[in-house]
Amino acid sequence: MKLFASRDQLEMTELHAVIDQIADQQRLLTDFQVEFVQVLQHMRGRAEAQRPGQAGPAGGAAMLAEDAGPLPLADELQVHLFPDYSVTNPYQALIRAAMPDDGCMSAGTIDQALFALKAEKGRRKHVFHLHWTNTILGNTADRMAVEAMADAFIVKLEAFRNLGGAVVWTIHNTLSHEHRHPDLEKTLLSRIAATADRIHLHSPGALEIVSREYPLPADKVVILPHPNYVGVYQNFASEATARTRLRIAEDETVFAFIGMLRPYKGIDQLLESFRLIRRQDRRARLIIAGEPMPPYGRGTVQQMVAGADGVLVIERRLQDGELQWLFNASDFVVTPYHRVLTSGSVLNALSFARPVIVPDIGVLPETVRDGVNGFVYASDDAAGLSQAMQRALEMPGEMRLAMRQRALDSVHGLTWRRLAEGLYGGLV
Repeated sequence: MKLFASRDQLEMTELHAVIDQIADQQRLLTDFQVEFVQVLQHMRGRAEAQRPGQAGPAGGAAMLAEDAGPLPLADELQVHLFPDYSVTNPYQALIRAAMPDDGCMSAGTIDQALFALKAEKGRRKHVFHLHWTNTILGNTADRMAVEAMADAFIVKLEAFRNLGGAVVWTIHNTLSHEHRHPDLEKTLLSRIAATADRIHLHSPGALEIVSREYPLPADKVVILPHPNYVGVYQNFASEATARTRLRIAEDETVFAFIGMLRPYKGIDQLLESFRLIRRQDRRARLIIAGEPMPPYGRGTVQQMVAGADGVLVIERRLQDGELQWLFNASDFVVTPYHRVLTSGSVLNALSFARPVIVPDIGVLPETVRDGVNGFVYASDDAAGLSQAMQRALEMPGEMRLAMRQRALDSVHGLTWRRLAEGLYGGLV
């Protein structure tokens, strides 16, 4: 602590140099120093959010709603976020942080939003911002119960609008990942689309994909790209430091899967592909890290590995401060999903300047350009993933470094402030 207390008058560039020096020398950071790094990176993120940006080459230009205006304050607007996934996903918290007054946003069910709207009697504009829809129908096998839950939700949603509230819906997934009644869910989502004031998708490709499953009124749609995660998580550890911590050699090529462990994410296919390339090159390594989600449990993925060489498995919830060690120790991040629309995990990897290997499904080919900021493989080709990993494995060192820079460049300008402006600007 004394090291920094004696340097209060240093310029920001000198402080950056001190942080880099500490990381390079692989010193153990004190609690104070860790907090200092977090504050500094938060300042960088806020400064980027305030600066009007331009979408990177892989992101495309945002299509903002024509009536979008200045962001309102808490005495003008109250946003109810549902469902509250802020514990496991930073998306909602980062929108809140981008607002000029984050007191205008809170988690809330449709019942709570209705109660607040009625209690205030028009004092403020109330917005119900729906994100993931899987919790609306629950996980019951009883079709009658599912239909009743859908009807009850729509009745309340329509009542909220009729009383002067506004409904914003961000579509993260075409359908829930583990859905029991896809036909009933499509009917529900069609009714939500008919009720909503604004329907937010992250890319034109997402609009095309979702529209194949249920109708989206064109006059309600707003396209706003998924923001980046630059500066959101700690990122002071060098590659050498991270690899030393994880006991990975300098000359090894590391592939990583980082995120919740779920069947639709293709971990089984990833393991099969890795075994193939490991036989050809013993320098290949694989990291699988994340919290297992039902039907997976603790130990499921470890059993799937079945003693395979070169695989590090971490089956637990990852702390925010741990992500930098995993990303910075890796050369390529792999997301071999069987189903996906948009992916925050891909944006997170690119924000850590790590190229991503993705299938040609959802909007992933819009985010990752083959040979530019990662590799795209044919999802219908059984050998597609292993061939993409082989291309990455054979890439010379200088080309890998250039691809890392392009990965970071591809998410430049995709800020949370721009997203908030497109979602809530002009609603008051």
